[in-house]
Amino acid sequence: MQIYKCNNSAVEAIKKDGECLIQGFGGSMEPILHSGDVFKFSLVEENTELNKNDIVFCKVHGNLFLHKITAINGERIQIGNNRGNINGWTTRKHIYGKFVEVIDKNNR
Repeated sequence: MQIYKCNNSAVEAIKKDGECLIQGFGGSMEPILHSGDVFKFSLVEENTELNKNDIVFCKVHGNLFLHKITAINGERIQIGNNRGNINGWTTRKHIYGKFVEVIDKNNR
């Protein structure tokens, strides 16, 4: 399976295949997700359960993130990192994937 960066190609792949591998970069999700590791995400569909603290592949204000759900208010879903920064509110249609597992720990 191809490994994607956190970009529009990954959005297309997860919509087409129902899952995708994404290599994450940056330290904002440490120690949950580590920079350089490869993560498997499954497609979020209408019936996919989403909860606070789920790690998701999503779009907020035009930017793609591998971050976590920090709050849910009806149809609105708040996204933030593991350092307390809030990226903003989005909707279910912009939550593309839900974290499944770490595939490659990048030689850790």
